[in-house]
Amino acid sequence: MSFDDELLLNVIPNFGGHAEDYELKEIPDEIALALTFDEKLTAIRNQRDRLLAECDFTQLPDAPISSELKTAYATYRQALRDLPETITVDNIDSVQFPAKPE
Repeated sequence: MSFDDELLLNVIPNFGGHAEDYELKEIPDEIALALTFDEKLTAIRNQRDRLLAECDFTQLPDAPISSELKTAYATYRQALRDLPETITVDNIDSVQFPAKPE
């Protein structure tokens, strides 16, 4: 028995289990990097939340914008909040965010 083998026997206790052989399989990049539906939906929700946060000020009573623009932002914000409900497995890769009022 070599020094390394003896060292491993002393360091790694035997818990009564058994060793199993595992086969190393290579996973193609397109599969390994593919996001699941839930991961994509989370990313879309995070983007939506960021867009909502950017225009929170538009709904304050003393926001320095016209009433027409405030109404346009209210509509825009509602469309952003409704967006996740319109997403399906079939259309998740082609989601269109509503246009920001200007």
